[in-house]
Amino acid sequence: MAGNRKWKVPVAGDLTKVKHVEEIKNDRVATRMLSSLRASFERIEGSQEIRFQLRRVIDAYRVYYGQPIMVTFSPDERLNILVARFHRVRKSDTCFKGKVASDLERWCQLDSPSLVRATMEELSDENLGSIGIPFSKFEDALPGLKDRKRIAARDPLACVYAFNMMCTMFLCAILGVRVCPNCPHCDCRDRFGFVSTTTGGGFGRADAYVGSKECQKAGNLHLHLLIFVQCLHQNSSMSQLLTAINQNDALLQQFFDYKDVVNCETYFDPTRFEKSQDDIEQAWPFYENGAHLLVQVNVPSIDRSVD
Repeated sequence: MAGNRKWKVPVAGDLTKVKHVEEIKNDRVATRMLSSLRASFERIEGSQEIRFQLRRVIDAYRVYYGQPIMVTFSPDERLNILVARFHRVRKSDTCFKGKVASDLERWCQLDSPSLVRATMEELSDENLGSIGIPFSKFEDALPGLKDRKRIAARDPLACVYAFNMMCTMFLCAILGVRVCPNCPHCDCRDRFGFVSTTTGGGFGRADAYVGSKECQKAGNLHLHLLIFVQCLHQNSSMSQLLTAINQNDALLQQFFDYKDVVNCETYFDPTRFEKSQDDIEQAWPFYENGAHLLVQVNVPSIDRSVD
């Protein structure tokens, strides 16, 4: 492929670069075939061409909802007990006949591994650091690190289901927006076209959100999200922002206060962390004996009714 400055760059399997190849540009039949191929690939998730469609969607959101802020959500599959919970295999599957996967049969049940409900007060118990029950009680109820890795490697669909569930919980509990399995082909928006609940979430009241789920090579599934939060810069230009800041001295301090809350890099309970810091550092990064993976925190209920 010839660049703008007449140097050659390898295509390396990137279909978006094929149109710049000299032989393709000079061939009308090849150009039409490539155009038809790109139009078809724009409807296939995971292709490079779908990025063009996503850009058009984002531009439309910017016109209607203003300027967003970007958030990346990236949970770890190895530490997510939901992967083992969504793992499903038939008991009569031939993979259990040999010695390779026979020990994983117990984790393919509908109710295994089970989740333990706990309140925020119970999570602060110092006996376990999670639910106040000795870990020995749950040694047989939680798959070990090696088993969790094997389950994730053998059942990628369980990883997808667990990731989708985590994204739904993140949107509801953290962002404070209405979300359902049929979004965006649903009726989660109110009469003004917004999806935020009355009280909003950790970033404030979000009028809308748009994003894409990605998995780059050997990395974990992650979500790139644009959140259209109700704020000063949402529908204001740079000159308008500077004018507003110069006319109101307290406005800039309010923005700094908002940033300190949203981008908090301190521990919720520093004293408790200092007591358990040595144990946490020894267990990092896999937390093989982390019983907190079994805990299902009871979060406050969210009003999902449409205004």
